[in-house]
Amino acid sequence: MMADQTGKKTGLHAWLVIMIAFAFYGFFAVFDGVVMCADTMTYINMDLSREPFYPMFLAFHRAVFGEERYLFICVCLQSILAAAATCSLVLYLRRTFNLKPYAVYLSLLICLGVSALCRFAAGRASMYSNSILSEGICVAGFLLFFRYLIDYILSGKKSMLIASAFISLILISTRKQMYLTLILLVCGIFVSFIRQKPGLLKGLLLPVIVVAASVLLLNHGVESVYHMRVNGEAVRHFNDNRFMATVVFYTAEREYAEAIEDPEIRMLFEAIYDVCDSEGSMMHDAPAGLFALGDHFAEHYDMIQIDHMWAMIEWYAQTKSGDNAVLQARITDEITATIINAVRPLEYDRIAKLWIADYVQGLANTTARASGILYKAGLFMWLIYIAILIVRCIRTRFDDVSILGIMTLIASLLNIAIVASVIFCQTRYMIYNMPLFYISMLLMLTLRTTGELHE
Repeated sequence: MMADQTGKKTGLHAWLVIMIAFAFYGFFAVFDGVVMCADTMTYINMDLSREPFYPMFLAFHRAVFGEERYLFICVCLQSILAAAATCSLVLYLRRTFNLKPYAVYLSLLICLGVSALCRFAAGRASMYSNSILSEGICVAGFLLFFRYLIDYILSGKKSMLIASAFISLILISTRKQMYLTLILLVCGIFVSFIRQKPGLLKGLLLPVIVVAASVLLLNHGVESVYHMRVNGEAVRHFNDNRFMATVVFYTAEREYAEAIEDPEIRMLFEAIYDVCDSEGSMMHDAPAGLFALGDHFAEHYDMIQIDHMWAMIEWYAQTKSGDNAVLQARITDEITATIINAVRPLEYDRIAKLWIADYVQGLANTTARASGILYKAGLFMWLIYIAILIVRCIRTRFDDVSILGIMTLIASLLNIAIVASVIFCQTRYMIYNMPLFYISMLLMLTLRTTGELHE
């Protein structure tokens, strides 16, 4: 009878988690509706710079539901995905670690709280599940990916590896930042190998090669087919190097233009540089200090890239390509590649300094916000997390909760490193690991060794 009562209570808690999550995201889907953002039209118009999955997602629902309703339908589906991903993660942790109800609801609160912060505390004042952006899929998709990857590491089930690899493929086909998931897949296979210690070829090399190759080849195939249907050529998406070009402009001095051999591109570089420099957008205009450098770069990034650099490069490319959109995209990529290859070797030390400043900002934005007192509080949370993780690993000899904490740490630090290399670490790019960070900290603090979990 006791077991039956426990089972009923467990089922009740699971249903409450599901109802709360779906009610939360469902309410905001209806209350806030569709949120249009600065990048929205590039997805709706299937811009050549965008990965294929999200534009296809929007186009499919526009064809099925019509011009007037399809964006709201997409928001509803994104909200359902956000709720489902939250439930899947929380209920998996509840089942795997036999969590007490308070830990279950705190984990749920952390996930919902991160979304609520975006809605009520952040400047954007909306949740990503309501936004017509690739984050509308990727933020929830990353939680699902991480849930299945941890399941694979802890259980060794190949079905979980296949599930996480499939989600990785979707995420990479949606947003270039999500190449992070491919690196995490390799890390996950490696950690699983260390735990199980099978034969080297069978246990490590073969899964790494097969999984990585499959995801990359399928992604290439998806992009080729998509662009063949939309643009008439089997090409990959363009303009990825515009991010590095922005970093190169920010860290440059005007005399670096002499390294560019093509006279027209050199003049274009100088024209872009002069207008950005006149607005105080260059690295030499930044106030002293690492925090100030990161803030200055973040404040001027869009001014350099969107307001000036990209508009002027696209205008120049259009004079060479006419109305051929694919040719124009190729020329813009050639121009940015020429600038990067010529100027970047002159400023590696400056780029390294900027990367460190950006990385510190990314650390703060992953756990709090890189602003005011929250800046230092966010960095302090990392010291607490790492201290808890070290003590946990020493005391339990790398139990399952420690593995969760380690993989969360790896995912967070890798994400910051990837983003800091090409752009500034704003919250939009850091939010993926925020709920995982606090949930992992909660479980490391409240659970004893894996064999002695709370009942």
